[in-house]
Amino acid sequence: MAEETRRAFYCNKVAIAMSEHDFMMVCGRKVALVSPEGKSGAGDEESVTLITSPVHFKKMVGMMARSLEAYEKEFGEIRVRVVGQAKA
Repeated sequence: MAEETRRAFYCNKVAIAMSEHDFMMVCGRKVALVSPEGKSGAGDEESVTLITSPVHFKKMVGMMARSLEAYEKEFGEIRVRVVGQAKA
């Protein structure tokens, strides 16, 4: 891929859909806006859609799992609280 066509994209939310033939990941970035008065409002949102085959999706999931394991080994466990779940 040519250097000028590559682009980094920060993602803080994702939606995944699938069919028999492919997986589709919509990776989004939501930025909350705060007015000069300090009030929060709806933010800007961008997204990138990644469509891939089930085989490539499974390979990516495996790569991400190995990367996560290596990250936690080096930096410690990542703690995640599911919305609506009581704090531990």
